[in-house]
This record gives sequence, C-alpha cells and structure tokens, in this order.
Amino acid sequence: MPHSINLGGVLRQLPKVQLVHQRASGGSTRTGYQHGEFVDVGTFSATVQPADAATIQNLPDGEHAGEAILIHTAYDLGLSDESMGEVSHRVTYKGRQWKVVEKGDWTQHGFYRYVAARVKQR
Repeated sequence: MPHSINLGGVLRQLPKVQLVHQRASGGSTRTGYQHGEFVDVGTFSATVQPADAATIQNLPDGEHAGEAILIHTAYDLGLSDESMGEVSHRVTYKGRQWKVVEKGDWTQHGFYRYVAARVKQR
C-alpha cells in the first residue's frame, strides 16, 4: 500500500525565515507604474530554497538567466499581471530583492509555492 506524505506538515517542521513583502507605490496604468518606489507591506515566515535548473529554465523570458528561489508560505503574496502594466510584488530575503514571478496554489496542503527571481541591481 503506497504511503502518502503530508507535505504541509513537512514544510511546517522546516526552519522558517522572515521575509519582507513589498509592493510598488503609486497607481498602475496600461503603460506602467507612475512611481517606482517599493514600500513594505508586511513581514511573513516562509521556508526558502534555491530553485533547481528546470524551474529557472521555465521562468518567463528575461527571468531565467539569473538566480531564483522557491518560497513556501501560508502568506498570500498575490501575483501581479505585468502584461497589464502592474509591477510585480517583491520580497527581501538575505538583504536582496526578489521579484515574485510565479504562484502555485497548494492551499490544500496549507501553503502557497512561489518562484522569485533575483532583481538585478542597477
């Protein structure tokens, strides 16, 4: 008889880190945001792992060239639609900014799974 794994239970036992959720200030338009500053929305707990090569390769164009992380959390970060001119949500982890590019709804297991790409410093 196959064994089932309670994935949510496993993730709850892993060490958690604190991340800061950030969102662009200002209003969105079809041509982009009026303001480019990011403001802190809140702090949340999550487990974070480096993304594997297959996950990085499947990121949207322009995102798969750099680093990416997987974030597992009960906190709903949301996901912006950049095709509509919205700026993606960001998180700060280990002093670096990461852009949320993918959201998986795993709430049947008690969490969301996000993929975040490292924001390139200008």
